[in-house]
Amino acid sequence: MEHAANILLEGGVVCIPTDTVYGIAGIATDSIAVSKVFEVKQRDPTIALPIFIKDLFSLNNLSEFVPPIAKVLASNFWPGPLTMVLEKSNCIPDVTTGGLKTAGFRIPNHQIAVKLCEETGKPITGTSANISGQKAATTADEALRQFNGSSLDLILDGGTSTSSLPSTIVHFEDNEVKLIREGAITMSDIQKLVGKKRG
Repeated sequence: MEHAANILLEGGVVCIPTDTVYGIAGIATDSIAVSKVFEVKQRDPTIALPIFIKDLFSLNNLSEFVPPIAKVLASNFWPGPLTMVLEKSNCIPDVTTGGLKTAGFRIPNHQIAVKLCEETGKPITGTSANISGQKAATTADEALRQFNGSSLDLILDGGTSTSSLPSTIVHFEDNEVKLIREGAITMSDIQKLVGKKRG
């Protein structure tokens, strides 16, 4: 873990296990590291990268505004597979978000991902470990096969992923939850929670 954290702090890119599929991590506030993540994944640089954080307090520095309903979802679904798209602060470079003024945040329910955020003191990218258009890796061996010969610096082997489903992605309009992509958490679960809080 210390070795992986040092690689990240030096601008490197590490493949890590998460609570969904394996992910590609680079320091989300480091433009050079983020560019390397795009290079490793062969990803269109106009497509934003999701960001892992260590705790809800971290959002105070990374997002300009967190709606009350977002705080409700975070307190119930974090750590876990829910990505919330919020207005980003200036400390997140535009390259990380594909030029958008918003960013997708989540706290993964996985010790390694959270520990790397803690060890580096930084948010990290949480994009799935795959060459764009290919299936996301669910084991370290799958990641190695896909990224063999790439500029990926390290793969942390955490065994087989416990879920092959991606995170659910939501955004907010007028303090209402809007679905972008349904994944491991259903929109029905979200709506039930929101309804209880308002009822």
